[in-house]
Formats: sequence, C-alpha cells, structure tokens
Amino acid sequence: MDKYKRLLAAVSAVYYAAHWTPDRPCNAAQLWIELRDAAGFVSGKAPKPLQDYLNNQEGKPTDKLEREWTDISNEEYRVYEFPGKDKIHIDKPKQLHVSASGGHRVLDADGISHYIPSGWLHLFWRGDPAFVK
Repeated sequence: MDKYKRLLAAVSAVYYAAHWTPDRPCNAAQLWIELRDAAGFVSGKAPKPLQDYLNNQEGKPTDKLEREWTDISNEEYRVYEFPGKDKIHIDKPKQLHVSASGGHRVLDADGISHYIPSGWLHLFWRGDPAFVK
C-alpha cells in the first residue's frame, strides 16, 4: 500500500507543479481529465498558464513566487536535446526562468508553460546569438 501512496504523491506533484503541454499529438485535455479523476483530484484546481501570473516590478518580470524571468522573445524557437536523442522543441518562447537545479521554465507566446529538467545535453535556438542562459 505504501507503494501506491508514494505513486499518488508523485502524481500529485506532477499534476499541480505546472501547466503541462504534450510534446506529441494527443488529446491532452482528455488525458488530464482521466489522470485527475483516477487520482481523485478536485476539478478546477489545476494550474493556469504562467502568463496569468507574470507581473512586472521594477522592470523585472516576476511571478507570484518572486522568480525572476528573462525575456527571450527574440527567439523563434528553442530545442533541448537529451540522451538518446529525445528532443523538446518550443516555438515562440517568450520568458525563461532558470532554477537553482538547472531546470528551465519557459513561457511561450501561446501562454503555455514548459518545464525542462536539467540533464539536457544540447540546447539550440534560432534568434539572437548573443543570448546564452
């Protein structure tokens, strides 16, 4: 039973951590509804896209947790490559936050929040070559 409690805690952490976006075609809304219902989570409590939370204080974009964000809207796209050639491609990135663990939070032009864990081997983008974060 302890195994299932740990699984539920892990599912809860993932579900409530961010507004997630699939990286391949699927019915994302239906998948999240099924996950929410199977885990027994309450409807209407899922995170909203980060854009809803960003504000601008003293010229520095921050969110409710006071994380600072960097404007990367000059990039057309960015791609993270992981071991095994897995890739995460983000079109029209707008804001970037780099966490202490090395993970990247990226807000795109559609208001979708992406979390890219540390461990990627290669990052490339089309845009301003002087920007490296």
